[in-house]
Amino acid sequence: QLLEAQEYNNQPLFILLTGMGPKSTIARTAAKSIKANISFIPIDNYNSEAELLGSESDASITVKHWLKNGSTDSVIVLKDFDKFALNNPANAYRLLANFEDNRFNDKFTTAFDTSRSVIIATAEETNIPAQILEKFYIVPCDDSYTAEQRRKIVQNILNNILAGYKIDTYNLNISGDMLDELAEEAFFKGVKTLEKNLFSHCDRLRSV
Repeated sequence: QLLEAQEYNNQPLFILLTGMGPKSTIARTAAKSIKANISFIPIDNYNSEAELLGSESDASITVKHWLKNGSTDSVIVLKDFDKFALNNPANAYRLLANFEDNRFNDKFTTAFDTSRSVIIATAEETNIPAQILEKFYIVPCDDSYTAEQRRKIVQNILNNILAGYKIDTYNLNISGDMLDELAEEAFFKGVKTLEKNLFSHCDRLRSV
């Protein structure tokens, strides 16, 4: 409904997905529903004003993604926005304010029309400064997976990683409790973090 409304408002739309649910999947579904390209930016990795708003020598990270997508009529996902807003509230506010008045003023290039841009931020918590939070439509994302579904998802991830390392899973005794612990890590810290940690464990196993 928010995306449909944005079609007529001709203003940039800010949506904050919160909670433990599959936020990235929801963002991809949203982009698909409006037939738009999508880019994911791990925004907490970018802290300088030059990276966020551009400089005389380089474009901002947002403009680089628009150029890659070929249009500002796309979905930009700011991942882990809560961490970014808490660690650097001044730049977080400055970044969002730069989308207002239907223009994104990049210091490296010309202003970009943002009247049909969709900015989706993801956050585990909503403990974000109020002056930043008030710019968003907040959409809670509940974790709708059952314990068994979580276990199967993690088992598939684990099997694929172990197969890549040519580690025989037949003789491995992976208990249900261990899978539950891995599932908890995946759904609280993110699947990418789980995969990174599993790769690290496999590297250590291979070096033994």
